[in-house]
Amino acid sequence: MSKEIQRAVRMTQRWNVFRPLIEAGLSPAEIKTSIIQILSPYFKDQSLLKEYAVELIPGEAFRVARIKKDSWTALAFDHVTSIYRSAEAVNPEACYKACAESEKDILAAASNHWSQLYLEIDKAELPLEEFRHEVFRNIGALIESYLFPHLRDLLAQNRLKRGKKPEYSQISRLKLGNVVNELHSSISMPEIVAPPPWGIHLNQWRNIAQHHRSCVREELVYGYYGEAPNEREIRLTRGELWDVLQKTYAICELINTARTLFVIDNIKRIEAYFSEDLTLRQDAFILSFATSIATQGFELADLQLNAESAIATVVEVSDEPPKERRIHASQFVYPLWCQLKKDTVIVKYFDKEGSLRMTAKANSADCRRIADGEIPFSELASLVELEIDGKAVPRKH
Repeated sequence: MSKEIQRAVRMTQRWNVFRPLIEAGLSPAEIKTSIIQILSPYFKDQSLLKEYAVELIPGEAFRVARIKKDSWTALAFDHVTSIYRSAEAVNPEACYKACAESEKDILAAASNHWSQLYLEIDKAELPLEEFRHEVFRNIGALIESYLFPHLRDLLAQNRLKRGKKPEYSQISRLKLGNVVNELHSSISMPEIVAPPPWGIHLNQWRNIAQHHRSCVREELVYGYYGEAPNEREIRLTRGELWDVLQKTYAICELINTARTLFVIDNIKRIEAYFSEDLTLRQDAFILSFATSIATQGFELADLQLNAESAIATVVEVSDEPPKERRIHASQFVYPLWCQLKKDTVIVKYFDKEGSLRMTAKANSADCRRIADGEIPFSELASLVELEIDGKAVPRKH
């Protein structure tokens, strides 16, 4: 597999938050039930939640659970969610249109964030000067390239909530300071864009970072923001500067998660306003597929891609008998096709001892018939070519 795909697969293994649950004895059914329970308050369409609980949004359930562990992030998450819901109640068409128009910028932000994650280094042993440089670099990149597009969409929704008719094309041209200042003055929880305990606006944290307005003196990090004669200074210990980064990431996560759940809950309405085809970075497809199968007790070990085919290697994590699990794994050819749309999709299943126990192969034409509703998913088993323990299995007709 290419270095880029190999890197993405390794990242999904690091982020496999469901493996410890499977190893602790939770069944896939119990994990799905937990996902539904966590996300149920955020879906009007409960049938949609049940449909996508494993396939599309298990990662969101983990993030909501993490957000809810902290009282401040939980309040902020609920407030952002309420802004989207209020905007929908006031003017649903304009709400969905703003979500659709901002989606291209949101996807670009996600791509930038992937690159930042790949370049991340362990900061624990860095001297304070280099620690200051690296942490502020992260803060600046998070706010400017990842959070800023989300804040623009949030501003559009908040204007709708207040009875205005925003044009996203106009909002997208606003500077970060303008967006942050308007949100700060108009939302009921202004500290979302001026996080406690410092109360410094996010655009000022970005300015400290990207304008390199910080230094180290006497084991403290000094940051400077604002223009003379109103320039201000903040002094931070190493631990306090780390807290700034963690709070910045928490704000990114809670705003993105609230928006993602709202978009998925209303995806059929929002799709009608898309003006162009939107494509995710390949890493995101890999993460989505890997997270989906992780909820079922499997881990993505390898992924081979070329112009015509995709070959996924999955390994067993649970203690269930391979005889039962290999048929379960064979069904992953369909979500693999849904993610990558290759002419041929293949899933290879290895047991916990490292033995190849099953190979499943499907073609694009059959998968598309299922996707288009021509045939039910239950007919997939009769369409897939199977080899079990090295022997071909006759198809069912």
